[in-house]
Amino acid sequence: MPGFGRGDDFDSYVLQQIEMREDAISLVGDYAARGETPELQAFAARLPPRLEERLRIARGLTMQR
Repeated sequence: MPGFGRGDDFDSYVLQQIEMREDAISLVGDYAARGETPELQAFAARLPPRLEERLRIARGLTMQR
């Protein structure tokens, strides 16, 4: 990301990304379990591995300091 260095702004960005991904995993999981549209439920059921990988990457950014 051009212009993004290490520091408070970057840390805040990473923490926000982690929180957003955790929320997305929760929301998608809930819809996969209790959604009203079977096609969307099936789609939601396929998303967690991708979202979890993105979460792993975001968490890894906090370890690079």
